[in-house]
This record gives sequence, structure tokens and C-alpha cells, in this order.
Amino acid sequence: MRPEITTNYISMHRVAISLLLLVISSISVYSQTFDEYYKIALENNPEVKAKYYQFEAALERVNKVNSLPDPTLSFGYFISPVETRVGPQRAKISLSQMFPWFGTLKAKGDAAAIAADAQFLEFQNAKSLLYQKLAVYYYPIYELDKKISLLEENISLLKSYKKIAQIKFENGKVPLVDVLRTDLLINKSETEIEILKNQEAPLRAGFNSIMDWPVDTTFQVSDTVIISENDVKLISDSTFYNHSKIKSLELQAAASEAEIAAIEAQSKPGFGVGLDYVIVDKASMPVEDSGKDVIMPMVSISLPIFGGKYKAAKNEARAMSNSYKEMRQQAINDFQSAYYMSKFELTKVQDKLDLYQKQISHLKQMLNLQYRSYANNSENFEELLRIQQELLDYQILQLEVIKEYKIAEAELDYYLGNNLDTATE
Repeated sequence: MRPEITTNYISMHRVAISLLLLVISSISVYSQTFDEYYKIALENNPEVKAKYYQFEAALERVNKVNSLPDPTLSFGYFISPVETRVGPQRAKISLSQMFPWFGTLKAKGDAAAIAADAQFLEFQNAKSLLYQKLAVYYYPIYELDKKISLLEENISLLKSYKKIAQIKFENGKVPLVDVLRTDLLINKSETEIEILKNQEAPLRAGFNSIMDWPVDTTFQVSDTVIISENDVKLISDSTFYNHSKIKSLELQAAASEAEIAAIEAQSKPGFGVGLDYVIVDKASMPVEDSGKDVIMPMVSISLPIFGGKYKAAKNEARAMSNSYKEMRQQAINDFQSAYYMSKFELTKVQDKLDLYQKQISHLKQMLNLQYRSYANNSENFEELLRIQQELLDYQILQLEVIKEYKIAEAELDYYLGNNLDTATE
């Protein structure tokens, strides 16, 4: 009895450990849809976070440039006291504050505020661009996973054909070559599976890097992908005017122009007010007001006589403004060109999908008929395998164009600024 109890206990213990390991392993495995992964990436991606911190820094700069310069407090001690009628001067304390020309702080604040708005749009653009970057890894992984599943199903089907061929060969109804043909195709599919698995490893590493996960993190892609059939409408240049990238460049140009106004205000005189307090000791001879400290208000003015630096600064800001305007126009041109290319890709892929779906449907019918013919008459086994292989080829092509479609769709969404709606649902 004891050996049985011990054996059962060990068996139960092993089951418990296996279940525990399964639970632990499942914790490190992610299984989400593409949009769910995208939301996670928005929170984790270092590039997006960096753009947000740059926006925060730009906001703080608005507060910085709106502030007055720090007041100056100085203290001086007379090593050799200066003798005056009321006594020797021992020390002097000075406090002063400079004020820029009227409107200078506002002009600098306006320029900084516009630059902060531009930086926020750069952050928005990084979020939108992340959608496209993620798609470049996600959908090829989906394609490879589905290809591997197809090949595994193909191997199972070929093995079933092989069993039928072996039985017919043993009964003398078919030649041995029918059995050997299935072995060749099985070996081919097994090799292709290994190649696909090796091909998938760098894609998964790239996906993990975007998600800011350890490179060996295990995750699963969705088992289904939805292909929308919405027509892509024609657009004009103005379609892109509100895109975050275009608006960002537009605001950066405006910030440079606002900076010119701030530089012009800085080139005007600044004003300062201050107060000197002089500590005076008692006079050696009794006099009126002996030892009375001295209080002296002061007013100062800065003289911006070296105008060359201000002229250079304005020229620099003007050149940057022109640069941003040209970059904006080039971005619009690039977006328009890329839009039409993505639109063409979507149209091409839709045509291919329609064709492949029809071909797959016909081949399945042909395969069913050919299988019945071989099962009944033991003829045309080679044709059966050919149809099976052709069906597999079209199913693989279908997966490839689905991947191309989803990547082109993500690119189109980026150019039209559509994918941020998905992130904020």
C-alpha cells in the first residue's frame, strides 16, 4: 500500500508543480490585439516618452523666459576706511534689479509658448508614427505564424495521404513512387517551417524593442486580422494641413518669427533700480550726524550699442523660419506622394485578395474531387499532390498580401492622421 500512496503523492506533486509552472509561464506571455499592443507601446516606448519630456521641458521654458533677471546683492568692506565729515565708511551693501524694455518678457514668452505647442505636436506625431512602426513588425509575425500553421496542417494532410498510398502499395494497386512523393513534400514543409521560425526571431526582437520589453519576451499575436473594404477617397494638399507633423513645422516657423520680435525688444535699453547702504562709524570729533549711515537710491540703464549681435540673431531666427516653411512644404509633398503609393498598394492588394480567395475556393473543390478519385480508382496521385501544393501556395500568397495590406493601411492612417483615434478610445 505504501508504494502506491508514495507513487500517487509524487504524481500529484508533479501535476501541482506543472500547473504552477504553467501559471508562472503564462504571466510572462502577452496575448493582445494590435490596438491593445499599441496602447501598451504608447506608455512604454522610449521615443514617445522622450518627446513628451521634451514637451514638458518646453513648457518650463515658457516660465523661465517670462521671469525677470535675478536681483543683485553685493557687499563691500573698506580695508582702509574712507574718512568723511560724519565718520569713516566701513562697509557698503548694494541691492539692484534690472528690467528689460517694455514688452520684452511678453515677446519672449509668446515665442516660447508657440515652440511648446510645436513640441506637443511633435509628441503627437511620435505617437501616430509609432502605430506605423509597430505594424511593420506585428503583421509579418502574424503572417509567419499563420504560414507555420498552414505548413503543419499540410504535413498532417500529407501523412494521411501517405498512409492511403502505403495501403494501396501493399495491396499492389499503386507504385512505391506514390509513397516517396509524399515523403519529399513532407520534408520540404518541415524545412520551410524551420526557416520561418528562424525568420520570425528578429521580428519578435524588433517588436519587443518598440514595446520596451526584454528582447526575449514571449507574446502572441491575434489569430485573426480584419480586412476593411472601405474605399480610399482622393485627397488634396489641404488634407494634410492639420497633420501633427505639418502643424508642428508650421508652429516652429511661427516661433522663429516670434523670436525676431523678442530680439528686437531685447535690442532696446534696459532699466535698473537699486539701493546702496553705507555703514559709517562715529567721527573722531563730535560733529552733527556723527556715525549716520548713508542711504543712496540708484537708477541705471543698459546701452545696447553693439547691435551686430542682435542683427545676427534676427537673421538666424529669420533663416530658421524660412527653413521650417520649406520643410513643411516638403513634408506635404512627401505625404501626398506616399499617400498615393499606399493607396495603390491597398487597391492592388484588394484585387489580389479577391483573386486568391476565388482560386482557393476552386482548388478546394478540385482537391476534394481528386481525393475521391484516387481513393476509389488509385489513379493520378501525382495530380492530387500537385493540387494540394497549389492550394498551399495560394494560401501562403493570401497571407502575404494580408500582411502587405495591413502595413499599407497603417501607413495610410499615419498620413491621414487617423490612428490616434484608436489610441484614445
